Amino acid sequence: MAPTFPLAALRLQVAGTERVGLPLGSTDVAVESIPKVPEIGCDYLITVADDFIVEVYHNGKRVPDAQRQLLAEIFGATAEKIQVAVHEGDWLVFHVVQDRLRWGGSKYFAVAGCLAENRFGFVSDPASGAWSACDDPAKVHDFISRRDAGRNNRARVIDVPWGGGDENIKRYAGKDFPGKGLWGGAPSTWIKFIAVGPTTMEANASPDEASESAVLPKSVQPKRWSVQVLSAIYGISGKDADVTGKVREHVEKLRHKFSVNPTDLGADPNPYWNKRLHVIYMKDGVRREQWRNENEDILPESFYCPQDAGEFRTWLPETRWFGEQPDIQFHADQTFTSPGIPGTHRWEATGPAALRLTWDGGRVVNCKFDYTWSSFSEVGNGRTVFHLSK
Repeated sequence: MAPTFPLAALRLQVAGTERVGLPLGSTDVAVESIPKVPEIGCDYLITVADDFIVEVYHNGKRVPDAQRQLLAEIFGATAEKIQVAVHEGDWLVFHVVQDRLRWGGSKYFAVAGCLAENRFGFVSDPASGAWSACDDPAKVHDFISRRDAGRNNRARVIDVPWGGGDENIKRYAGKDFPGKGLWGGAPSTWIKFIAVGPTTMEANASPDEASESAVLPKSVQPKRWSVQVLSAIYGISGKDADVTGKVREHVEKLRHKFSVNPTDLGADPNPYWNKRLHVIYMKDGVRREQWRNENEDILPESFYCPQDAGEFRTWLPETRWFGEQPDIQFHADQTFTSPGIPGTHRWEATGPAALRLTWDGGRVVNCKFDYTWSSFSEVGNGRTVFHLSK
């Protein structure tokens, strides 16, 4: 059976003057049925940074100021529109900085490669191998001028993100922006995007990079269970509304974040009162339920990702995770492997989002997953982070 991927992860670009982005959705399609993608690209960039971008480089050359437009300045954070057309084989480098003494050290950087408003050729995502970072000024010249230089130093999930970042990238790029903010390892960092697919990148890898990639077998994406919403009741004090249809649309069809409020649920059974949402659903043949409070955000991952240790044990095997430390790949026999670290290492699911790693030699590390199950970190040490390799 052919592997499938969610349409939300794909963007079709048609050769010629018109390029059409596939709509966001949840339907899975067979790889063989997907038309060949002739190029990866965009017509312009939208960026949001906290604090700001110093310079932008396209294929090793500085982008002139005349091609950069400041869209907004929000208490020191900035949004820009950058007139740069990106094609397959191109690369971009952004020099971004933050004031670590300001606003509790928060920072943010996100990019949308836009075909038009709310149509994307590519977006920033720390889980993607197309995004890398350089924090060493001595290596910056090569990082900017050579496409593949430093590409194995992946960009990271932001540890303390600016709270207005996601809101503003969606405001200026489009409300369906599917990407995430990312950063390097220092307050002043250079972030690179390479507009090539995995096959091309592997072909251009150095011998050291190629051998590192060959240490672990190819990873697979985590298991996804089917979910069927049976009932959704919204209300308080006996004044309720049946919002099953709306919740089913959010969870099963659109698979996006929504909130417990009258706007997103399409009903207000008791105006001016805080209400609760009760959802009953089937997942992999098991009846489950959730209670959510007024104005609480609900992510699709809360339905589709593991909800107990048993599901976690089924979800994790053969996935591969990368970080500053060597990559980790988990196996079904509850062992894991890591390049350059010999021995038999074991993993144990201790909860729906909790993991215990026991390295050969007896060192034990307890880890927790983020709310999207796309990264995990050592408990008590947020700097040791691993991200899902896609």
